[in-house]
Amino acid sequence: YFLQCDMSPPNQEHICSLFLKDCNFSSDYINKFLAWVSAVSSYKNLNFGNIRETLRMFQKETGKKGQKQSTQNEEEESLLENEMCLPVE
Repeated sequence: YFLQCDMSPPNQEHICSLFLKDCNFSSDYINKFLAWVSAVSSYKNLNFGNIRETLRMFQKETGKKGQKQSTQNEEEESLLENEMCLPVE
């Protein structure tokens, strides 16, 4: 047995969502991430080999847009960083 690295069509969004849910990401975070991926790459380049890096890119992109609320964002970023390091690995 082996883990298939790609998230083959037509169920890429569902596979990614289930994976992130199993990694204990919140539903709200998953929905925002999936919308971002859809807008940026249409799931074409998303796979299990690069999902960690894609999550980090998403965090950086969305973090830049909301820097006005710095204390709340700093707390959320540190939480998201911890979530991404442990569950995804």
